Parts: sequence; C-alpha cells; structure tokens
Amino acid sequence: MAGAFLVFAVEGIGCLLMALPLALPLAVLGGVVGHFMARHHRAPLLKGCGLRGDVERQSMRLVPRSVRHCEFTTGAPHLKGFFQTTRGEFRLVPLPGGRTRLEGRTWYTLRMHPQGYWTILADLIVHRIHDRVLDHIRRDAE
Repeated sequence: MAGAFLVFAVEGIGCLLMALPLALPLAVLGGVVGHFMARHHRAPLLKGCGLRGDVERQSMRLVPRSVRHCEFTTGAPHLKGFFQTTRGEFRLVPLPGGRTRLEGRTWYTLRMHPQGYWTILADLIVHRIHDRVLDHIRRDAE
C-alpha cells in the first residue's frame, strides 16, 4: 500500500513540475500587481456642495466659525491603525453667477486585505461623512 502512495506522490510532483512554467509567471505577475496596488498613492476623496453667495460673503460667514476638529474612530480597538485619516481640508471655490462651491477632501491610509474590497467600503464611509458634514455647513451658511 505504501508503494502505491509513493508512486502517486512521484506522479504528482511530475505534474507540479510541468505546471511550473505556467504558474510561476502568473504568480510573479500577481505579486507585482499586488505590490503596486498596496504601495500606490491614492488621490484624496473629494466631495462638494453649492452655496448661495460669492466666496467673499461665504468666507466672512464661515471662516469665523470654521475651526473644526474631527476625530474619526471605528469604535473598535482591534481595528486601530487599519483605517486612518491622515489629512482633511475644506475649500471655498468661486463659481459663475456669484455662487460658491464648498469642497471637502480627505486623505486616508488603509491597511486591510484584500485592499480592493476594503477600499470600496472605506470610500463609501468617507463619502457619507462628507455628505453629512457638508450638508450641515451648507445649512448653517444659508
């Protein structure tokens, strides 16, 4: 019986060696693509809303009250460091017709795998936060 297992084991090794020329380049390509995706610097997430009035009017209304501190936390200690905001900003952008666009940007790092999957969810979360904050500021400004 042991001899039969040995024959099949040797035959299996032969099959693996024959598949190696096909599998090795694919494995290397997957490693290179995965490394690039993990190291790729992402652009910040951008969200905006329109405001009535020109930039000067809006800046006079918003700037005195614009100091905001936001601490994003998952509420779960075991996730600390896996999703971390690194920078955020708001900008007032002049638009034609005496209107203003308020833009919010957020930069973050994500250390969760598979990163492609978690990036989609993290982007959705950050966009929902942007929507909520920008809607609050828009209501306050108008």
